[in-house]
Amino acid sequence: MIQPGSLVKFCKPEHNILDRCHTIRFGTLEYYREMDPSFAIADAEEGRESTDIHSVSSTNASPEVREMFPILERGGTHIEFSKMITTVPNCYIWCCSIASEDSLEKQGTKFDSAYTSCYPITDRFRLAECLFQLLSNSITINAFSDSAKNLIHGFSVRKLTELSFGCFHQRVYYVDKKLSQIRQGHLTHYIEQIPSFLRPIFVKTEKYAKENEYRFVFWVEHKQQVLAVR
Repeated sequence: MIQPGSLVKFCKPEHNILDRCHTIRFGTLEYYREMDPSFAIADAEEGRESTDIHSVSSTNASPEVREMFPILERGGTHIEFSKMITTVPNCYIWCCSIASEDSLEKQGTKFDSAYTSCYPITDRFRLAECLFQLLSNSITINAFSDSAKNLIHGFSVRKLTELSFGCFHQRVYYVDKKLSQIRQGHLTHYIEQIPSFLRPIFVKTEKYAKENEYRFVFWVEHKQQVLAVR
Protein backbone atom coordinates (compact mmCIF):
# COMPACT_ATOMS: atom_id res chain seq x y z
CA MET A 1 0.00 0.00 0.00
CA ILE A 2 1.46 3.36 -1.04
CA GLN A 3 0.72 6.04 1.55
CA PRO A 4 0.20 9.75 0.76
CA GLY A 5 3.53 11.56 1.06
CA SER A 6 5.64 8.57 0.02
CA LEU A 7 7.50 8.39 -3.29
CA VAL A 8 6.03 6.63 -6.31
CA LYS A 9 6.99 6.26 -9.95
CA PHE A 10 4.10 6.40 -12.42
CA CYS A 11 4.68 4.69 -15.74
CA LYS A 12 3.30 2.52 -18.50
CA PRO A 13 2.92 -1.14 -17.45
CA GLU A 14 5.78 -2.23 -19.73
CA HIS A 15 8.13 0.20 -17.92
CA ASN A 16 7.45 -1.04 -14.39
CA ILE A 17 10.78 -2.36 -13.06
CA LEU A 18 8.97 -4.47 -10.45
CA ASP A 19 7.06 -6.25 -13.20
CA ARG A 20 8.46 -6.91 -16.68
CA CYS A 21 10.94 -4.09 -17.31
CA HIS A 22 14.71 -4.62 -16.92
CA THR A 23 15.89 -1.14 -17.94
CA ILE A 24 15.46 2.34 -16.51
CA ARG A 25 15.35 5.57 -18.46
CA PHE A 26 17.04 8.85 -17.54
CA GLY A 27 16.05 12.20 -19.01
CA THR A 28 18.08 15.37 -19.39
CA LEU A 29 17.18 19.02 -18.89
CA GLU A 30 17.57 19.66 -22.61
CA TYR A 31 15.31 16.71 -23.44
CA TYR A 32 12.40 18.25 -21.53
CA ARG A 33 13.07 21.75 -22.91
CA GLU A 34 12.92 20.52 -26.49
CA MET A 35 9.97 18.16 -26.03
CA ASP A 36 6.76 18.85 -27.93
CA PRO A 37 4.93 21.39 -25.71
CA SER A 38 1.68 19.44 -26.12
CA PHE A 39 3.08 16.85 -23.66
CA ALA A 40 2.24 17.63 -20.03
CA ILE A 41 5.83 17.02 -18.85
CA ALA A 42 7.45 19.33 -21.44
CA ASP A 43 8.98 22.47 -19.91
CA ALA A 44 10.75 25.12 -21.99
CA GLU A 45 12.22 26.58 -18.76
CA GLU A 46 13.69 23.30 -17.47
CA GLY A 47 17.08 24.08 -15.91
CA ARG A 48 16.73 27.75 -16.82
CA GLU A 49 16.14 30.92 -14.81
CA SER A 50 16.05 34.70 -15.35
CA THR A 51 17.32 37.71 -13.43
CA ASP A 52 15.93 41.22 -13.88
CA ILE A 53 18.65 43.82 -13.41
CA HIS A 54 16.96 47.03 -12.30
CA SER A 55 20.14 48.81 -11.21
CA VAL A 56 23.68 47.98 -10.15
CA SER A 57 26.95 49.89 -10.30
CA SER A 58 30.59 49.50 -9.37
CA THR A 59 29.95 51.37 -6.13
CA ASN A 60 26.95 49.43 -4.75
CA ALA A 61 27.29 45.86 -6.07
CA SER A 62 27.25 43.11 -3.45
CA PRO A 63 30.02 40.46 -3.54
CA GLU A 64 27.58 37.96 -5.07
CA VAL A 65 26.64 40.37 -7.86
CA ARG A 66 30.30 41.27 -8.49
CA GLU A 67 31.02 37.58 -9.01
CA MET A 68 28.21 37.44 -11.56
CA PHE A 69 29.46 40.52 -13.44
CA PRO A 70 33.27 40.88 -13.28
CA ILE A 71 32.97 44.04 -15.40
CA LEU A 72 31.73 45.81 -12.27
CA GLU A 73 35.30 45.73 -10.96
CA ARG A 74 35.99 48.51 -13.41
CA GLY A 75 35.19 51.86 -11.86
CA GLY A 76 32.25 53.78 -13.24
CA THR A 77 30.34 50.76 -14.59
CA HIS A 78 26.57 50.91 -14.32
CA ILE A 79 23.95 48.37 -15.48
CA GLU A 80 20.20 48.90 -15.46
CA PHE A 81 16.96 47.76 -17.11
CA SER A 82 18.45 44.48 -18.34
CA LYS A 83 17.62 40.79 -18.15
CA MET A 84 20.01 37.86 -17.78
CA ILE A 85 18.89 34.32 -18.69
CA THR A 86 20.94 31.49 -17.18
CA THR A 87 20.83 27.87 -18.42
CA VAL A 88 22.36 25.11 -16.31
CA PRO A 89 24.71 22.72 -18.18
CA ASN A 90 22.75 19.74 -19.42
CA CYS A 91 22.71 16.90 -16.90
CA TYR A 92 20.78 13.71 -16.15
CA ILE A 93 17.55 13.64 -14.17
CA TRP A 94 15.23 10.88 -13.00
CA CYS A 95 11.83 11.94 -11.77
CA CYS A 96 9.11 10.48 -9.61
CA SER A 97 6.21 11.86 -7.59
CA ILE A 98 5.13 12.38 -4.02
CA ALA A 99 1.90 10.42 -3.64
CA SER A 100 -1.17 12.57 -3.01
CA GLU A 101 -4.52 11.84 -1.38
CA ASP A 102 -5.96 11.04 -4.83
CA SER A 103 -6.15 7.44 -5.96
CA LEU A 104 -2.90 6.38 -7.58
CA GLU A 105 -4.66 5.46 -10.80
CA LYS A 106 -5.98 9.00 -11.21
CA GLN A 107 -2.71 10.62 -10.18
CA GLY A 108 -0.69 8.75 -12.81
CA THR A 109 -3.00 9.46 -15.70
CA LYS A 110 -2.74 13.21 -15.04
CA PHE A 111 0.69 13.00 -16.69
CA ASP A 112 -0.14 10.52 -19.43
CA SER A 113 -3.29 8.51 -20.10
CA ALA A 114 -1.06 5.43 -20.55
CA TYR A 115 0.48 5.77 -17.05
CA THR A 116 -1.74 3.13 -15.51
CA SER A 117 1.06 1.41 -13.58
CA CYS A 118 3.32 2.50 -10.73
CA TYR A 119 5.82 1.28 -8.19
CA PRO A 120 6.83 2.56 -4.74
CA ILE A 121 10.24 3.92 -3.77
CA THR A 122 10.79 2.80 -0.21
CA ASP A 123 14.40 4.02 0.20
CA ARG A 124 15.26 7.14 -1.79
CA PHE A 125 18.89 7.11 -0.61
CA ARG A 126 19.45 3.53 -1.74
CA LEU A 127 17.77 4.33 -5.05
CA ALA A 128 20.10 7.31 -5.52
CA GLU A 129 23.09 5.00 -4.99
CA CYS A 130 21.74 2.49 -7.52
CA LEU A 131 21.04 5.15 -10.15
CA PHE A 132 24.48 6.63 -9.50
CA GLN A 133 26.14 3.27 -10.09
CA LEU A 134 24.14 2.64 -13.27
CA LEU A 135 25.21 5.95 -14.75
CA SER A 136 28.84 5.90 -13.64
CA ASN A 137 29.30 2.39 -15.05
CA SER A 138 27.47 3.09 -18.30
CA ILE A 139 28.28 6.50 -19.75
CA THR A 140 31.28 6.98 -22.03
CA ILE A 141 32.86 10.05 -23.58
CA ASN A 142 30.21 9.86 -26.31
CA ALA A 143 27.62 10.81 -23.69
CA PHE A 144 29.00 14.35 -23.47
CA SER A 145 28.18 17.44 -25.51
CA ASP A 146 30.64 18.35 -28.27
CA SER A 147 32.24 21.15 -26.25
CA ALA A 148 32.68 18.95 -23.15
CA LYS A 149 33.98 16.10 -25.30
CA ASN A 150 36.60 18.38 -26.87
CA LEU A 151 37.67 19.50 -23.40
CA ILE A 152 38.03 15.91 -22.13
CA HIS A 153 39.99 14.88 -25.23
CA GLY A 154 42.64 17.38 -24.18
CA PHE A 155 42.91 16.07 -20.61
CA SER A 156 46.01 14.32 -19.38
CA VAL A 157 45.58 10.99 -17.58
CA ARG A 158 45.92 12.85 -14.27
CA LYS A 159 43.14 15.26 -15.20
CA LEU A 160 40.90 12.37 -16.19
CA THR A 161 41.21 11.01 -12.66
CA GLU A 162 39.95 14.38 -11.39
CA LEU A 163 36.55 13.92 -13.03
CA SER A 164 33.84 13.36 -10.44
CA PHE A 165 30.14 12.50 -10.40
CA GLY A 166 27.68 14.66 -8.49
CA CYS A 167 24.27 13.60 -7.20
CA PHE A 168 21.49 15.49 -5.45
CA HIS A 169 17.85 14.66 -4.82
CA GLN A 170 14.92 16.36 -3.14
CA ARG A 171 11.37 17.52 -3.79
CA VAL A 172 10.72 20.19 -6.40
CA TYR A 173 9.55 23.66 -5.33
CA TYR A 174 6.97 25.62 -7.31
CA VAL A 175 6.91 29.40 -7.76
CA ASP A 176 4.99 31.95 -9.80
CA LYS A 177 8.10 32.95 -11.80
CA LYS A 178 11.71 31.70 -11.84
CA LEU A 179 12.81 35.31 -11.74
CA SER A 180 15.42 36.86 -9.44
CA GLN A 181 15.88 40.63 -8.99
CA ILE A 182 18.91 42.92 -8.70
CA ARG A 183 18.03 46.30 -7.20
CA GLN A 184 20.56 48.86 -6.03
CA GLY A 185 23.30 46.26 -6.39
CA HIS A 186 21.66 43.60 -4.22
CA LEU A 187 20.37 40.25 -5.50
CA THR A 188 17.12 38.70 -4.29
CA HIS A 189 16.49 35.12 -5.43
CA TYR A 190 13.03 33.83 -6.24
CA ILE A 191 13.75 31.07 -3.74
CA GLU A 192 16.53 30.93 -1.17
CA GLN A 193 16.50 27.33 0.07
CA ILE A 194 18.50 25.83 -2.81
CA PRO A 195 22.15 26.44 -3.91
CA SER A 196 22.56 28.49 -7.09
CA PHE A 197 23.60 25.65 -9.43
CA LEU A 198 20.69 23.43 -8.38
CA ARG A 199 18.04 26.14 -8.08
CA PRO A 200 16.92 26.19 -11.75
CA ILE A 201 16.69 22.38 -11.66
CA PHE A 202 14.67 21.99 -8.46
CA VAL A 203 12.29 24.90 -8.98
CA LYS A 204 9.49 24.92 -11.55
CA THR A 205 6.58 27.26 -12.19
CA GLU A 206 3.17 26.77 -10.58
CA LYS A 207 1.66 25.29 -13.75
CA TYR A 208 3.55 22.07 -12.92
CA ALA A 209 2.60 21.96 -9.23
CA LYS A 210 0.09 19.14 -9.79
CA GLU A 211 3.05 16.86 -10.62
CA ASN A 212 4.17 17.05 -6.96
CA GLU A 213 7.58 15.99 -8.19
CA TYR A 214 10.62 14.55 -6.47
CA ARG A 215 13.73 14.33 -8.62
CA PHE A 216 17.22 12.86 -8.69
CA VAL A 217 19.92 14.82 -10.55
CA PHE A 218 23.34 13.55 -11.67
CA TRP A 219 26.18 15.47 -13.28
CA VAL A 220 29.87 15.09 -14.16
CA GLU A 221 32.28 17.83 -13.17
CA HIS A 222 35.95 18.73 -13.23
CA LYS A 223 37.02 20.96 -10.37
CA GLN A 224 33.49 22.37 -9.99
CA GLN A 225 33.08 22.92 -13.72
CA VAL A 226 30.03 20.94 -14.82
CA LEU A 227 30.50 19.12 -18.13
CA ALA A 228 27.30 19.08 -20.19
CA VAL A 229 25.96 15.77 -21.49
CA ARG A 230 24.06 15.22 -24.71
